[in-house]
Amino acid sequence: WAAAGAAVLGADAATAVVERVLRRARPSGLGLVVHARTPGRLSFPSSHAASSTAAALAYGHLLGVPAAPAVVAPAMGLSRLVLGLHFPTDVAVGTAVGALAGRAAVRAAGGGRP
Repeated sequence: WAAAGAAVLGADAATAVVERVLRRARPSGLGLVVHARTPGRLSFPSSHAASSTAAALAYGHLLGVPAAPAVVAPAMGLSRLVLGLHFPTDVAVGTAVGALAGRAAVRAAGGGRP
């Protein structure tokens, strides 16, 4: 459980650092239609995509639900796009960061339960 939690925290922390370094504005900053409000103005990479992908991989492995990432990651990514909160590249890179963190948790557990 600790490795899985660390994967989610690590994915979120990594995206927070990159967001603050690159400072890419959300679509709303460019005058595009947005269907939700967010507390932040930065979009790249998507922290939601990263943390949900890491959680789906790590907790899916822990709970014996290997299909979790195939359902959770696309659903979260699509929600970010439909709501107008992120660009496709924000979601793609966030998902990749989450996948790396989630797989690291599984590997840290020796391929067994994180």
